Amino acid sequence: RTAAQDAAAAARADAATAEAARSAAETDAVALAGEVRPAELLGLDEIRPDTDAGLVVDTLTTAIRGAERERTTLHGDQRRDERALAALGDGGLLPDPTEIEDVLAVLEAAGITAWSGRRYLAKLPAPDRETVLARLPHLAGGVLLNDARDAERARAELDAARLLPACLVAVGTTAALRADADAAPGIDFVVPPNPALHDEEAAEQVRVRLVDETTERAARLAELETVLDDDRRLRDRFAALRDRRP
Repeated sequence: RTAAQDAAAAARADAATAEAARSAAETDAVALAGEVRPAELLGLDEIRPDTDAGLVVDTLTTAIRGAERERTTLHGDQRRDERALAALGDGGLLPDPTEIEDVLAVLEAAGITAWSGRRYLAKLPAPDRETVLARLPHLAGGVLLNDARDAERARAELDAARLLPACLVAVGTTAALRADADAAPGIDFVVPPNPALHDEEAAEQVRVRLVDETTERAARLAELETVLDDDRRLRDRFAALRDRRP
């Protein structure tokens, strides 16, 4: 077999490969012409895959990046609201912190009637509750003695108990927790607390709203995952066509 024959055989093989590639590209172009997503993104009635492949790849890449940004934002919002739902609990008022419960247990054992500030706050009318929270947050989150005359004995009992709470626990009286009380000095504002601390109705309203929002957001996230998967596959197909027929 001569060199000329070898060269001719190689040329025929190259021609066959090229023809197969051309035929495959035409088949892909026909299939891709029926895809509506690129035309929607470009605002066209239809596209010509053989000439528009590069533009479609760029357009799909932009759409994918936008969907990924939206997904990242939604995941952040979802984590935030899931934390809020966990903080709200399953219903009713949240329990007092351990530090407050420990103080109340010492006072109860000593025969001193006392309330947690949050529980007492829950008994007030809603308008008064908001005012008290803004003016006396330390007492709203602390412990309230039913009788001011018990203050010295309560102090002695708590000193003897050596609870050493991990947070500051202010002790006052129920009489001090009123809407017309002067605001405590040095307080500019109070970060809105979890409504489940003192208002069952408000907590339930927030809980319902968050459940609805997280459900809707989860549905959108699932939709985005489907769109992203479809757009990535479509982009890969148009990129392959573009590379075969530059």
